[in-house]
Formats: sequence, structure tokens, C-alpha cells
Amino acid sequence: MSDLTPTETPDYRNGEHIEMAPGWALVSDLRRGQRHMRGLKQKYLPKNSLETPKKYGNRVAMTRFYNVYSHTEESLVGLAFRKDPVLGSDVPAFIRGTKKRGSGIAENIDLQGTHLSLFLRQIFKWAFDGHAFIHVEMPPKLPGKPSRLDAVKAGRRPYWRPYRAEQALNWDIGNDERGVPRLKQISFLEAVQVQDGRFGKKFKSQYRVLVPGGWELWEETVADGRTSVTRVAAEKIDLKEIPVAPVYGHKTGALTSRPPLEDLAWENVYHFQLCSEFRNVTHIANTPVMVRVNAKMGQDGNPLPFGVDKIIDVGLQGDAKWMEHNGRAIPHARTEIKDSEGRMAVIGVSLVGGRPEIETTATKSVLDNVEQTSSLGLMVRSLVDGAERCMGWSSEFMGEGSDGGSLNMNKSFNHLQLDAGKIDALSRLVEAEQLTTETLWAILQRAEELPDEFDVVEEAKRLAKAREADGAGGGGKPGEKDDKPGKGSGDDPAEE
Repeated sequence: MSDLTPTETPDYRNGEHIEMAPGWALVSDLRRGQRHMRGLKQKYLPKNSLETPKKYGNRVAMTRFYNVYSHTEESLVGLAFRKDPVLGSDVPAFIRGTKKRGSGIAENIDLQGTHLSLFLRQIFKWAFDGHAFIHVEMPPKLPGKPSRLDAVKAGRRPYWRPYRAEQALNWDIGNDERGVPRLKQISFLEAVQVQDGRFGKKFKSQYRVLVPGGWELWEETVADGRTSVTRVAAEKIDLKEIPVAPVYGHKTGALTSRPPLEDLAWENVYHFQLCSEFRNVTHIANTPVMVRVNAKMGQDGNPLPFGVDKIIDVGLQGDAKWMEHNGRAIPHARTEIKDSEGRMAVIGVSLVGGRPEIETTATKSVLDNVEQTSSLGLMVRSLVDGAERCMGWSSEFMGEGSDGGSLNMNKSFNHLQLDAGKIDALSRLVEAEQLTTETLWAILQRAEELPDEFDVVEEAKRLAKAREADGAGGGGKPGEKDDKPGKGSGDDPAEE
């Protein structure tokens, strides 16, 4: 323990952290897959009172873990990032960059070579713990009185640091002079890698305490069997607030949350237990038991061997046979497993709005049943809000004001699919003047059948120019009778 009281050092875990911890442990266990779930044994697979240790070990080894939770989570992340985030034209050039490759900090947002889109994808994935954090950091000031050009040459610029929800051990929220709730302090646990001998590495705990206008760094050391936490560094920053933005998966309060797929996680655990029991009971039911009635004994006093190549002697009214389990409970157990899979499908897809049929698999449901006004859409909105706040702080650090611009992300999760027959049918509607060319383009764009750089205005100009070249009177509007996208409405010169 530290020389100070527990509440005086940043390794203190507040009540909210302790309350949320079981949810983090649950989803973390599921993400780690079958080997990990089997290794936890009685945590998720209770031992029956009549099971011997050997039989229990065999049952655990035969149990299959169908990881619906992890597959669903990955599918949802893929839906949200089906298209890369796009920085708005109002984003400062030092963030967005110019035509020169690598000129903006978005290309290396964390000073570790991570592009902004990949960074945000990781934060979004961590938000499935309930929430995650983005911290905007600025390297220490250069000595003396450096100019802004000196700072640019030295590579001094803001960078972003990610934190999981469980890394925030304690925090304090209070009202500012206007009565608005503000974060007054937050402590993050960090694991830093240090040298251990010539070739080894080990991790050491340190605590970063953020306060308005600065931060402190505390380190954990062990000496004489005692653990102490002491402050080793402190730094001031140019911002009056703490540049930390939470990104929520399922918000329950200020910096508190629950995993948005926690219900799916518990159902997945239940499915794991059902599969364990089902596998065990089918193994028992499929193993016949030898029964002998009034069997004669051998010279050693033991029953004679019983097998397909043995002659069995039994006494008067004796019998020898294999007895099998009737297995009446097996169909019910199998039905319950299928029902559990159906419930997982429903719970998983509820994050994106739809209500799939029970027979539909969870992953297919996620991909086929989606709505804009969904919990997944709210998660995307929280990520956008958090990223825009961080861009604002980055701009402030660089002395360019608090407006960091806007970020656009995909909010339409239902991907429209068009085959060749549908496209041909839509084109015929244009020819019949029942659909305009502009509407056809909009449909094709939604189905991602047009290139990203496609521009409606420029395409209309090209069509008008093509009609003029074909002698079609010039100036006709897209969508007029006999027009086709990309073709003039005049006669084909090749036919003259």
C-alpha cells in the first residue's frame, strides 16, 4: 500500500468504477474465445455435485464455444465503418492536410503512425465496453521563447491518446462559474513497458492525472514487499479545461455506462452452458451400458469377459444385453439451444433496429436488418461528437481557435444492393420518362455502383456537351425522353 491514504493516491478506484468492472470482465472474456472460456472452467461452466474431477474435465474439454458475441460486435463495427470517416472542408489544414501527402496530423494522429480513421475505429470498438476516451495531448513547451515556426520545425504538435473505460479509475465532476457540469479531475491507469535485464521486458503501472490546465504523472514502485505510488512529473498546458472526450456505447450517467451488448453476452454464456450439458448428455446417451443377469463367474471369481468375440454363459432365466438411454430430454435440450441462438440473433440486431426471424443467424440479421435511428447510430453520433471536440482542442493547442471543423461518418447502415437486372429495369424507367436521370444516379450512388469521385453537376455538363456534339439540339436536360445516362439522345453516327 501507499504511504498516503487510499483516497489520496490516483490508484484509488471509485464506486462507479467498481460497479462497472463486472461488465468489462464479461465482454472481455467472451472476446478472447473458446480457449479462454474453457480455461475459466467453473466461472462459466459450474461443476455438478455428482461429477468427478475427471468427468468434469472431460466435459469442459468437449464443450464448444460458439462466439456469437465477438462476431456480432465485429459485424457492427464493420457496418459503422463501411465507409471511412471524412473530414469536412472546414477542418483546419494542419489537421486535414493539403495535397502534399502526410501534411496533416490526421495521417498520424497518435504520433505512432495511426491514421485518424483507424484510430476512430479502435475507439469505436472499445466503446462496446460501455464507453471509451480520447485524450488530446501536447508535447512540453520548448525551452526559452521559441516562435511558432520553431515549434513546427521541432515537430511540436497535438496528438491523440486512446483510453479504455476501465483505465479511468476515479474522476470528479463539478460545476463551472456558469453552473455547467465540467470534468475537474480524472485519473488513468497506464501500463508502460520497461527493460528487464538484457533481453526481457516487463510492464510497470503508472497513473496520469488530468486537471484543468495541466497533468501529473505518478509511478508505482515495489520495495521491501510494499507498493507505493508517488508523483514523478507535472506539466502545465494552454487549455483551461481537461481535453478528454468520452465516446459512449450505452451511457447510463456522467462517465458511467454498460456494454451495449451485455444482454447478448449473457445469452452467449447461457448458450455455452447449454452446449456443454447437451454434449455431455448425448455422449452418455450414445454409450450403451452392459447388463448381465445371473452371469456365471470365471475361475477367479469374476464375471466372464463380455464382448462380440466371447461366449457368454448365464444361469437359468439369465440374460446378457446392452442397455441404452431413451434420451427423451435430448430433443428438448436441442430445441432450447436453437431458441437461445434465435434470442442472440434478436438481441444482436436490436442495436441496429431490426427484428429478425428466429431462424436467421445473428451475423446475417445484423447485415440485413438495419435502420438509421438505432443504437448503433447513436454510438456513431457519440464518436463524431467526441472526435469533433478533440479537433477543437487540437486547434486551440495550435493557436487557431476552438473550431476544429466537422467530421462526417456513415449513418446509413443498410447497403442497397442492385444486380444487373435491377439496374436495367431502372434504366428503362428513365427511357419511359417515369424516372429522372438524377434519381437514377442517386440510387446508384446509394448502392455504391458509382465511383466515389462521381459529381452530379459535372456529369450533367458532360451529357449536355455530348448531346451538342451529336447534334441533338444542345442544352437538353438529363432525363429527357430517349436519353440514357452517359449517352446522347441523337442518332448513332456509326449507323449513318
